[in-house]
Amino acid sequence: ATLFSALRSNPKLAGYSLTSIFDAGGAGEGVMDTFGTYKAGHLQMLQEGWAPLRWCLLLNPTHIYADQPLRVCASLASEDALPPGDYPVTFTIHGSNGVVWTKKSTLAIKANGPMAYPLIDEDIKVPNLTDGSYRLIAELDNRPNAAASEAPFQVTGRETLPQISGAVTVAGLAASARPFLFKQVYHLM
Repeated sequence: ATLFSALRSNPKLAGYSLTSIFDAGGAGEGVMDTFGTYKAGHLQMLQEGWAPLRWCLLLNPTHIYADQPLRVCASLASEDALPPGDYPVTFTIHGSNGVVWTKKSTLAIKANGPMAYPLIDEDIKVPNLTDGSYRLIAELDNRPNAAASEAPFQVTGRETLPQISGAVTVAGLAASARPFLFKQVYHLM
């Protein structure tokens, strides 16, 4: 799903060739096994991926600390599925306690427009997040929604992580990687 979002969110990209429908030579790269049966979840992924009207929701990272910003990129891929006009859009983030963030926008569809319409490309900071699973949801208001309208992500509170105490020994690691690890350990404290 992430690959489809990355490809279809680009308004300058008009096509993509998906190869290897079947597993070949034991590589396991196809969406079907060697008997012609779709692998679990692959048929739905392909249907959503090639839908004429599809949300392209990209989150970075997909697992954040509660006090960390989340990079959100949202576009709507359209193969002339909507007539020209302005469409209200609502973006929300849902968690176990309901909606924790909302943003309204307007999608302006043009005649002979691009293959994708970017709507959000920003870092957002959601206050008072708690540990758990969250979903970014994109909705076209007052009409049936486009495919792939949700993107999940995970939140962890730093206070729930185990505290590091004592010395840490590094063996068999390149000297150039050690400063990175040192920075990460003390970033958590």
